[in-house]
Amino acid sequence: MNYDLSFDEKNMCRKIGSVFELAAQAGCFPPDAVKRWCLSQTAQGIYELNESLICQSKLYIFHDFQREGLPCNITTDIEEDLMYWAGYIITYASFALRLSPKQLFSAYDLVSFIGSYDVLHTLSSDRMTEELVTQYDILKNTKSKLWGE
Repeated sequence: MNYDLSFDEKNMCRKIGSVFELAAQAGCFPPDAVKRWCLSQTAQGIYELNESLICQSKLYIFHDFQREGLPCNITTDIEEDLMYWAGYIITYASFALRLSPKQLFSAYDLVSFIGSYDVLHTLSSDRMTEELVTQYDILKNTKSKLWGE
């Protein structure tokens, strides 16, 4: 499927990738960063393309996110590439599927998805979004496990 993101949406994907890169430099654990991002007011503002937020620098957005309780200084062994990719693809999928970050986190197993970085990071953004929808759907996978499919 070809998702038609606007210029502003694609720009925000890159910027949020850079915010996640800053989180890696600050020692934030990827699963915590993913969960806290998706549930944050900062992420909601980005999704809504709130002009007072999207016009800010990546550092401003990172500090805004950090003020919402992002735990950092946990570890120093975090791949910045992984974190950039996580921020980028979560933002891309959110815009592509027209789901807020909170809805995206509720519907899909983002932590496992991000854990598959080594396999998924070489795919196009559209293909990664399709993988998220088909392979990481929480409700579908829960039903499959319950019914032994």
